[in-house]
Amino acid sequence: HDLKAPLRAVSQLASWIEEDAAGHLDEENRERLRLMRRRVVRMDGLIDGLLTYSRLGRTVGQAHEAVPLRPVLEGLIGELALPPGFRVEMDDPLPSLRADPLHLRQLFQNLIANAAAHHDRPGSGTVWIRAEEEESRWRLEVADDGPGIPAEERERVFEMFTCLRGPCDEHTGMGLALARKLVHGYGGEVDVTDRPPRGALFRIWWPKG
Repeated sequence: HDLKAPLRAVSQLASWIEEDAAGHLDEENRERLRLMRRRVVRMDGLIDGLLTYSRLGRTVGQAHEAVPLRPVLEGLIGELALPPGFRVEMDDPLPSLRADPLHLRQLFQNLIANAAAHHDRPGSGTVWIRAEEEESRWRLEVADDGPGIPAEERERVFEMFTCLRGPCDEHTGMGLALARKLVHGYGGEVDVTDRPPRGALFRIWWPKG
């Protein structure tokens, strides 16, 4: 609250200036005020992301019953505001995972939203979700057909406040950091690699026990 209150004041001041000086501002100064408000919104998102990241340490990894993954994903996908023409496809079978259903929603929401936000072909795009059973864990895969992630950046994308492409004032850079912290909290691992012929493939290893 103490961090957000000044942000709200700055945003309100920008709105008042734009309203009171409406007849005297040229387009360049109007754009500066719009840019100020966009950056206030981004800062607000960064604070929310930091709060979520810090709270995960207190709740993630606790013992839970096995949760069927498909109903969780179906509910999530139905609520996401994905771009027109963007699709999410799921292969069967999908496992049941020992986790808080909210954490599973957070994990896949960040991965799907990241793929949609960075896709380079407006009006199209697909994310595929599948799973393979291994001896003591499940390997979950979230693949897309976007521009992919350069090999030298694949570790950095999991760091906080990372923005590889596009206007950074439109993204908080927290999504993949939150995803990794969730997976690690349950004793799993996550990485990203290529998906030939184009796109990124996120692989998650989730313990069965």
